[in-house]
Amino acid sequence: MLSLAVINALYTTIGNHMKLKSLVVLTALASTCSAFANIGFENDAELFLVVWNKNVGSYALDLGVSMNSLLDGSLAPFSMSVGPRYQTFLTAIGALINEPVGLDRGTLWAVFAADGEGLLNNDFRSVITMVNNVPFNLSTLSANDTRDFTQALSFYAQATANTGSHGVTGTTSVHGDSYNPLGTEAFFDQRSWTFANSNNWSGNAIGSVPINLISLSIPDIFAVVANSNPTGYSVRFDGQTVTVVPEPATVALILVGLAAVVGAARRRRA
Repeated sequence: MLSLAVINALYTTIGNHMKLKSLVVLTALASTCSAFANIGFENDAELFLVVWNKNVGSYALDLGVSMNSLLDGSLAPFSMSVGPRYQTFLTAIGALINEPVGLDRGTLWAVFAADGEGLLNNDFRSVITMVNNVPFNLSTLSANDTRDFTQALSFYAQATANTGSHGVTGTTSVHGDSYNPLGTEAFFDQRSWTFANSNNWSGNAIGSVPINLISLSIPDIFAVVANSNPTGYSVRFDGQTVTVVPEPATVALILVGLAAVVGAARRRRA
């Protein structure tokens, strides 16, 4: 896997003497950001980070980038630091941050996006991180499980709308964050175990290990389509910063696209 620094260096090698190149990259990043701090959950749903301890509370950070851009491979690599409410979460869990991590205990993190609107099966799509990069067990994953899980994530996104800085515009950045204690409506754990019935989970120990993403969709009433790391992106969360980085093949595609744009600009100026 290429590091973020290496990837940025690769970008620089293409047309690094042209201001247009930098503008293209910045525009690509800006185009992925939501206009609001709410977590998007319809049509072009947004990715969000959740860190939770089932005995204390959960922290949510709107990453402001679209699920569609991830799935079509156009998402540029980025890093984002946690917001001010993450410290409230750390203070609340205290020493529990170091307790043993398991599927039903410890402090875990995951990245999600969920499009759970509508009534038709093909309206339900989601992107989630895997546990230790272990693929989902599709033999136990039903369309009903996937639909319920996607709807639960959508409900969670809605529940956070009036917490923390989610939904606030004008005075905060678009990337709202929140801390929600155990027992409150937006506490994540109430919705995080939906996949338990099929023995599929999401939740990883805090650290720098990159975790692949899996996309889920329901093309018809019986089927589930799961694609492990569909566009080659991985996510890291080291306890302070979440980083989304494409694999080398994805980087190559992005660089080809940038080269095409730079070439077109040169031809227009010629």
